[in-house]
Amino acid sequence: MARAQDPDTRERILTAARSIARTRGYKGTTLAMIQKAAGVHPGSFYWFFKDKDELFAALVRHAHAEATKVATGVALTDHPNPVGEALGRIVNNPARFGLWRFNVQLMLDPDMRTSKTADAIRGLRDLTKEAMVEQWLQGLDPVVVAQFPDLPRQLSEYSLATVEGCVLSRIANQPLDDEFITRVSTTLMDTWVVDACRTAGVSVPDGVARRIKHRETSKPEARTPRAELSGESGVPSRAGSTAK
Repeated sequence: MARAQDPDTRERILTAARSIARTRGYKGTTLAMIQKAAGVHPGSFYWFFKDKDELFAALVRHAHAEATKVATGVALTDHPNPVGEALGRIVNNPARFGLWRFNVQLMLDPDMRTSKTADAIRGLRDLTKEAMVEQWLQGLDPVVVAQFPDLPRQLSEYSLATVEGCVLSRIANQPLDDEFITRVSTTLMDTWVVDACRTAGVSVPDGVARRIKHRETSKPEARTPRAELSGESGVPSRAGSTAK
């Protein structure tokens, strides 16, 4: 009988589940199929996972860890368009893009919204937001966050919404102008940080300053004029809204 601490057996189960779910989806994948493909006795399966939901939650986390190994330790701070670079690391990595596609399919299923699998996906979204917002929070004076406590959340949600929108358009086979959209998004978020720093009377973080300098010294056609942004950029207010 397989033992719960046997990593090879657990790996075989996860690999079998991922292979079958890739073509049959969550609902079309049964435990019997997974057990047969993994060569695991039905009774032994429960040494590792309580049920199908727990298995798929583990599968989502496992797939994310495997898909992001290449990007580990690579910072986006010095990239002139960190939102675009983050998007590129997803869509240009078949494993990561496949994971996002799979996660979207699961989250669109009403029966999955309160599942352990959905919780795992939401947890990975939070990790993605934290990694992306770091490009604006690194070196940011604490005085700014004290005056504008909603700024980190606004930055993280806006950056992730931009990336998710571009990814969804590709999944729907209706790709957008990703380069322009992410460039405008980066410029807008840089502007929020600059305006907040000026209001607080502190210096702008080095990463943000470098991106602004890069845009100012770029060829005119490569720049994102403030006029391209929809409406006023404004300063995020202390209450969390955008001041007009």
